[in-house]
Amino acid sequence: MVRANRPWRLVPNLSLAIAGAAAGAAFGVFYSNI
Repeated sequence: MVRANRPWRLVPNLSLAIAGAAAGAAFGVFYSNI
């Protein structure tokens, strides 16, 4: 069951998604002020 779920393979994708969301939020904040 653990091998079927593979939770450790979700971590890089999740961190990449969080980084992308943070970059998008920062982009929106900086360019809304200009």
